[in-house]
Amino acid sequence: MPNPPRDGWPVGWKSNLNLLVDTTITPYDTLLLAASSGTMSSPYAFDPHACAALHNRIIQIIASVARDQYNNEIIRDFFAAYGEPAEAIRERLSAPITAFLENIDIPVAPGGGVQINFAPHLSLPSPWMFEQLNPGFPNGPSGDEHENFIVLYGGRLEILQSSILFSNLMAIGTMSEHGMYFDLDSNLCTWNAELVGWPLKWFPLERALRLWLNQYELGKFQPSSFDASISKDAIIRFIPPDLTVNLNTYHSLLSAIQARLPGGVIGEPGLVDVEILDRFHIHGFMRNFLLQARKPSFNFIAPGIHVPTSAWLDDLLTRDHGTDRYRRVRDENNLVPKDEEVDVNLDDYIGEPLPLFPGPQISSRSDAFENGRGISYTYGRGKYIVGDTSGLYLWPEIPLSEDYAVFVMPHPLNTQGYIEFGNPGWNGEAYRQHVPESIITNDALYQHGQCPFGLSHSPRLFTILDSWTNMVRSGKWQIGEDGVQGGIDIFNDADTPEHADDYRLGACFDLDHE
Repeated sequence: MPNPPRDGWPVGWKSNLNLLVDTTITPYDTLLLAASSGTMSSPYAFDPHACAALHNRIIQIIASVARDQYNNEIIRDFFAAYGEPAEAIRERLSAPITAFLENIDIPVAPGGGVQINFAPHLSLPSPWMFEQLNPGFPNGPSGDEHENFIVLYGGRLEILQSSILFSNLMAIGTMSEHGMYFDLDSNLCTWNAELVGWPLKWFPLERALRLWLNQYELGKFQPSSFDASISKDAIIRFIPPDLTVNLNTYHSLLSAIQARLPGGVIGEPGLVDVEILDRFHIHGFMRNFLLQARKPSFNFIAPGIHVPTSAWLDDLLTRDHGTDRYRRVRDENNLVPKDEEVDVNLDDYIGEPLPLFPGPQISSRSDAFENGRGISYTYGRGKYIVGDTSGLYLWPEIPLSEDYAVFVMPHPLNTQGYIEFGNPGWNGEAYRQHVPESIITNDALYQHGQCPFGLSHSPRLFTILDSWTNMVRSGKWQIGEDGVQGGIDIFNDADTPEHADDYRLGACFDLDHE
């Protein structure tokens, strides 16, 4: 069991543990992916009442937790809650979205106005936000697909500003438009905050609402104020189901290897001694995973990737002390406490990227890996690599979880352009005509790409471990006396037409277990 937050675990996490188990893509998922592909010639079958019910369920959860703090009146009907400003744009809205708005709950503060966010990264629908990014709708930019849109749920910049990636996004000018767009013609929505130009794919609003509702029911999302900056308490980035699903997936990988290895043994829990974790102030998800993950008799759980040991981690972090990377995560990015700080609460810090399952030493790095320029898989992650160690890193990051993972090769990959994002919309074939240097990088593998419902993020650890389990079970990776055989160069197969699919993740909103 992971260490709980100071105020205890959010209510309801245990009853929702099953929500993190099923990794399959359902027929409904297939329908949604089909609806999102290509140009929509007719409106999607949008059910405004079903979507309003999901919206209102989220408001119920927020109100039940935040009642004492905000004392809001819940008004059913967007137009009644906002009055004249909302009525002034009613006739410019489509009938389906009008029906949705007439049936949603809006929490209104005693003195008027809205104080509560709809989600940590989203504000509640507002008549002022609707046309902020598209003045004069429905007569938007001429000739563009999805031109007739409103910003249904505005984006919260504060949650972006707490991210390591924010400075990179601002540097390339991508924060000019943000929020959940709703297309009044196709009845589809998408999040736009991070990519230059129009988003790549649009999806049914019901899908987005179900995902956000799930995050509240799991206890990931907590109520937050519109007026204040987003606090760390708005998102609980480490809850018990996170540890459960990752341990289960890791142990499934060990079992798959053991079944093909006569004499292989899966030992007791504990990959690294607690004394090492204490000395280097390793806490949160990584600490709990290393203490509870079982140690196998074999070393390699993927080609060239081995199980960590106390001696390895002690030596790595001892040599890292005082390096540029060490100072960067403390003095520049404030990811972990500075050395001189005492009596700090480690939960107040995002945490630093650290290798969990190491590979060989890095032999070369691409410019994209170091600096993250252009349309890229990376955000300059090379500056955060510990001791030139490749392998599978835990990469704590906003928005949702401490168990985000990044796979780092010892050399750049993707010169042929066959490595693609998992989320729909990435046109890898177009890039293969002329592969830009910005996507040739050490961390090209196992990326989701743009998330259509919130901030883009790295894959969670269990999604990569599950991919490795499938490679073992399918026989595509061979097993020898020390575990998975072959060096890390086997991952070069990901950049070939014959094997590329074996190394591509699914969409993040299928694998986040809504």
